[in-house]
Amino acid sequence: MYTEVLTHYSAGGWMIWPMVAITPVLWYALGYRYVIIRKGFSKHNVRTIMRGHQKGSFKDVEKAKSKSMIHAAVIHANELKKQKMTPIRPYLDEAFASYISETNKYGTLIRTIVYVAPLMGLLGTVTGMIETFDALQDMTLHSASGGIAGGISQALITTQLGLTIAIPGLLINVFLDKRKERIERELNQLKDIICSQ
Repeated sequence: MYTEVLTHYSAGGWMIWPMVAITPVLWYALGYRYVIIRKGFSKHNVRTIMRGHQKGSFKDVEKAKSKSMIHAAVIHANELKKQKMTPIRPYLDEAFASYISETNKYGTLIRTIVYVAPLMGLLGTVTGMIETFDALQDMTLHSASGGIAGGISQALITTQLGLTIAIPGLLINVFLDKRKERIERELNQLKDIICSQ
């Protein structure tokens, strides 16, 4: 099985190996973002969490902070409010910037890989087609580099791999971005609530 996969990818030419190398980087970044964004969610809305903290339902502060990013933000906002900082909005913006930064982490890397992978596949395709046309020009059906069949194989394998890397990465990242936007909306709602009290 392993040798078949290795043989298949070897037929894709030199462009395969950088594409194979970026794949674990993409999946690590997606996994990291998933864990952080999942941690950001709470099953309760912001107002419910605020009321719970004001009533003292969450006595263990560290445990409450670990529940979700929104719980941690509520605790942070209440601490700033107790310090009577006015106007409080700039302080909340600064305090919540770290939460937003955390949800954005690796987003640029993921988008870059998703956009570059098909282009790398296209570069491999062009290389394969050049090899094919060289073989046609020399009228060699088989050669050390693979000839016509080898060139076409290289072209199709690199295109396939580029799309196989990009499509799942794109779909998962879009899903994560939607979740991230929801967390940002909840943080903005929390700022509005704190500023209006």
